[in-house]
This record gives sequence, C-alpha cells and structure tokens, in this order.
Amino acid sequence: MKRTLSILAILCSVWATRAELPPSAYEALQSEAPDVFAIEVLDVKTRTGPEAGDQDIQVVAQIVDVKRSSSGSTAGSLIHILFTIPRRPPGFVGPAPVPVPARGDHSPAYLRPLGKPGDFAPAAGAMTFRDF
Repeated sequence: MKRTLSILAILCSVWATRAELPPSAYEALQSEAPDVFAIEVLDVKTRTGPEAGDQDIQVVAQIVDVKRSSSGSTAGSLIHILFTIPRRPPGFVGPAPVPVPARGDHSPAYLRPLGKPGDFAPAAGAMTFRDF
C-alpha cells in the first residue's frame, strides 16, 4: 500500500510540474512591464530561428493607446515586437510560449524596450497580449 501511495504521489508531482505558471506570476510580470500599450497588429512575419525548430517573430503594430511608457512612445507610433519561439521537446515542462498575434488583432501589449527606438520584446510571457 505504501509503495502504491508513493508511486501515486510521484505521478501527481510530475503532473503538477507540467502546469502553466500561476496567475500571480503573470500578474507580476504585467505590473512590472516598463511599457504597456493598446495595439493594433498591422503585420506579422515569421522566419526560421537560430536553432533548429525555433521561429523568429516580428510583429509590426500601431500604438492605439499608451497605458505606461518608459520609452516615451506615443499613440499613433509604429513599433516592432521581436521575439523567438523556441522549439519545445516532447514532455517539455515550463511556461507557455508567447502567443503570436494575428494581423488585425487589437490587444494589450506588455513590453520592454530593446536597444533600438521602436523595437520591443514581450515582457509578460504567455500573457503579453492578454489582460488578466
């Protein structure tokens, strides 16, 4: 009986580690994002990434509204959101990747500025383009 319970406990703990990050983690990432905009997605480009199976994503968007901006961006500005979606091996354990928005989408964007003005990276992982 003890052996069965031990095996069940191990299986449950493995199942639990496959879960997504808790909502509080995403809420913290969103609240710490240096730039928060409402955007309209104008274009999305996908290319092969640096590693086999990776995808480089470039989103061209227009800022519709500025909620918070450390970069000094203003409504009406065009921005580029750049990120890589890594290949995930079978059985991968960890947070979900940043979703790729579609052309024409209107969404929030929780971002951090990159070195070049107008270039940004996701700041809230899988919740970069969604509000809680």
